Amino acid sequence: MTRNAPNAHRLPPGQKLTNEFPSLHYGTIPTFNPATWDLRIWGVVEAPSVWTWDQIVALPRVKSRLGLHCVTTWSKYDTE
Repeated sequence: MTRNAPNAHRLPPGQKLTNEFPSLHYGTIPTFNPATWDLRIWGVVEAPSVWTWDQIVALPRVKSRLGLHCVTTWSKYDTE
């Protein structure tokens, strides 16, 4: 995409527009077992808490459309 193209104002300096969704990771992807997964919040909080996967997916959801701009210099517009 060039700076003179429509929506060029949305592309930050140094970024390259992509229509793909790059997958960036190092090494193997660990297996995921929702029955044993949890999210633990502790440290400088009023009360530590633990959330199971079922509790997380039961939370209310909203849809957002936004531009993603990665530090590796790719940008993707209108990602939902």
